Amino acid sequence: GEKFDPFKHEALLTVDSPDHENNEIVDELMKGYTLKDKVIKYSKVRVCKKAKKEE
Repeated sequence: GEKFDPFKHEALLTVDSPDHENNEIVDELMKGYTLKDKVIKYSKVRVCKKAKKEE
C-alpha cells in the first residue's frame, strides 16, 4: 500500500489492479535494506500502473 519511490524501490513488474492506486506498490518480491537512511539494497516490487482508457 506504499507509494513507489525510485530512490528506495526497484520496479520489476507492473500490473493494472482495480484495488490499488496508480504508482502504488502491489507487493514486495524481495526485501530491501537501509542503514542510517542510506539504501544498501533496493526493494524489488510490483507496481500498479493504470491503463489509459480509450474514448
